Amino acid sequence: MTKKIGLAKEETMNGILPSCKELNKEDKHKRYVEEALLFKEELWEVTQATMNAPEKKRFLRDIKKLALSIGDHGREKIYHEAY
Repeated sequence: MTKKIGLAKEETMNGILPSCKELNKEDKHKRYVEEALLFKEELWEVTQATMNAPEKKRFLRDIKKLALSIGDHGREKIYHEAY
């Protein structure tokens, strides 16, 4: 059940982020990216031990791209080094 909720939340965020960008809603885009980052960080803590190497690379690449999209260079550097 929890996994379904997590997947639904991730799908929702993946739909909202491009829509905000397309509609030039930068303030909303930044807010949702920050929420997505928090969600992904929590997800990383729970799932990293069970991920294989390609899954970890993909996950870290995606979270790094999110951080970079809002100019969070501190987080971007952390995930770049882990990647």
